[in-house]
Amino acid sequence: MKKLIAFIVFIGLIVLLAMTCPDEKQHRETISARFSAAAKQKVSEELGSSIAILGGGLTKLGAKLAVNEAIQVDDYFIFSVGKTIGDKPRVVSVGLLNKVFTGSVDTFKDFLDDQLGGKEKDEKDDKAKE
Repeated sequence: MKKLIAFIVFIGLIVLLAMTCPDEKQHRETISARFSAAAKQKVSEELGSSIAILGGGLTKLGAKLAVNEAIQVDDYFIFSVGKTIGDKPRVVSVGLLNKVFTGSVDTFKDFLDDQLGGKEKDEKDDKAKE
């Protein structure tokens, strides 16, 4: 009897997780908001807070466009994972129980540094070759 109850609870848990698995739209909205906050902080650090305030709308739009192009969401039935597309894919979100969990704003700022740093490094390497 205990095995039957445990099996029913297990099946119920699987059904609950499957029914509450966040969709791609929820991932994109959450990642976009976090990415926008990171971009705004990065702009504020680099150019000053007054420029960041003026560019707030642009960072939101840019974040939304970047997320649409650079994020892939994989659905694993009971949970979902959002990750970047590219040479080195990174997991940026995990969805479970109708919630999308992301890294901190600092994690997204590090990602921006890597992306921008990589482009600057490539440009320097190209100039060095010439």
